[in-house]
Amino acid sequence: MCLPYPLFEKPCDFVFCFAACRYRFTVADQDAENQPNFKGALEIFGRFFAAPLFNPDFIAREVLAIDAEDAKNRTSDDRRLLQVLKAVTSPGCSFAKFSTGNAGTLRDAPAAREPPLEVHTAMRAFHARHYVAPNMSLAMVSPAPLAALKRAAQQAFKDVPRAQSKQNEEGAPFKKGPFDQKGLFDL
Repeated sequence: MCLPYPLFEKPCDFVFCFAACRYRFTVADQDAENQPNFKGALEIFGRFFAAPLFNPDFIAREVLAIDAEDAKNRTSDDRRLLQVLKAVTSPGCSFAKFSTGNAGTLRDAPAAREPPLEVHTAMRAFHARHYVAPNMSLAMVSPAPLAALKRAAQQAFKDVPRAQSKQNEEGAPFKKGPFDQKGLFDL
């Protein structure tokens, strides 16, 4: 049985496992087509977008990690400056939206809604709506020939839905521009 993901604790374990033995030396006669680790990593990456697991246990752990990061960032001067810029940004611009979350916004508030919003279900709906091929781009760096990279990418991402993009229903991120005249004077 071929699993969509390897049985590692974290997907990056796959990369670390092979990077340690793969890149200690240079092999001049191998390219992306002959490097199963490169293709394997690319295929795992493609599966993240085509068929994400959305395991509820991992979602709960990620909410806690996001909450910890948010708490750490609240004392960061750089993060505070970013929030000042967001505060004076035109409200119609997506840059003005809050760009991080915490346990309150990602777990507690959805559960308190009437009817309660299950985060797992909301994530699946968000993924189906936004993670479609027309919204995506891929950049790869390799000494392999472009044709080989193209074949590898097409194979790895062939199952990503081709649905029509719904990304711009709320307007393009900078359709109005991030700052209006008032916002610039508030700075």
